[in-house]
Amino acid sequence: MRTMLLVFIVLFWSIPAPAMESSEELLGLKFPILLTDPAAWVLPSDTVFRTTYSVEVMVRLFLGADGRIDSIDYDTNVRPDFVRGVKNSLKSLQFEPAKIMGRAVPVVLPVFVTFNSSGYFRRVGLTLPYDAISGSRDRKLIDRMLTDNGFTLPGLEYFPSYYLNIPRDSGRAGYDYAIFRVRMDGDGRDADMEIHSTSNEKLADLFSITARYARFRGGGYGEEEFPAEFYLIARFFDKVNYPTTAWPYDSLSAKNIYLDRFRLETVLYLDSLVGPAYPENISGTFGFPGMAVEKDSIPVSVNITADGRIEWALYEKQLSAKSKEDLNRVLKLIKFIPAIDTSGHAVPYVGRLMITRAGSSNKLRIIANWLD
Repeated sequence: MRTMLLVFIVLFWSIPAPAMESSEELLGLKFPILLTDPAAWVLPSDTVFRTTYSVEVMVRLFLGADGRIDSIDYDTNVRPDFVRGVKNSLKSLQFEPAKIMGRAVPVVLPVFVTFNSSGYFRRVGLTLPYDAISGSRDRKLIDRMLTDNGFTLPGLEYFPSYYLNIPRDSGRAGYDYAIFRVRMDGDGRDADMEIHSTSNEKLADLFSITARYARFRGGGYGEEEFPAEFYLIARFFDKVNYPTTAWPYDSLSAKNIYLDRFRLETVLYLDSLVGPAYPENISGTFGFPGMAVEKDSIPVSVNITADGRIEWALYEKQLSAKSKEDLNRVLKLIKFIPAIDTSGHAVPYVGRLMITRAGSSNKLRIIANWLD
């Protein structure tokens, strides 16, 4: 009697968080639009491999001016067999051509291909820089696509932080923020900056005065510079010792060391978050007697609640029951300053931590991958 094993392949369309101001064009680049059915793009002849944890690979599609794929490129260090299994499907994708300054041109299109399995179901997802169905955008893919295709992103080149005298206690739990809209002229020399929104007018005014001595960078394509608009997000901290420019010694304490009083970020567009969750106490190492320590780094997706606790963790690697139990115990020790949305409210946040062994010791270091 023959036993038949049924394997189900499920295709899903990975949609990034919707942007507040959706647009299919940035800096003169109109993103290519997928014409292939996003729910049925994997060919029956291709193979979707089973995986015990989520695998995400960035693949670069080289599109011609007609929207057809000439070739693909991908990181061969991250499960290349998974990408090879759906390589023909990727090459068969059809797009409405990308346009730069209104003209259809060949472009490099970075995408995320994600593989997941659950029981007999094997799922493969495709994330594009711009999703025409929902109007949503993936910030990391957009920045990569712009730079891969010869664009210079506008932003901040220099900020004289020594001029900014932030009061020690702003009177707010978590952190204050200010968002500025910056408009650059064609040669990138003159910047017009105005407050878009803030949680603390006094801090925003102090920052505006200091920003007069800052140096900004305009946008460009190839050798051509053009006027550009972007947003500058400033986050002000009272007591936080992570992230830092250098990893602090274990003896440093968040109670008496002020390593980063503020943090700056420039973005081409705003989404629903002012800033992500920030760890309060992972600058040192973690460990306890008898703890199981893996040799390799362990990526783990975590859901951080609005009060700064890790609600659940999904380990992206097979672990023994002992290792998982010990790591869960460590993760309960971590505290976060919650993520903040554009209305100033603390909100849940999903991110990825990287857990690594601290040298040859039996202790762990924990890195928040979503921070620089």
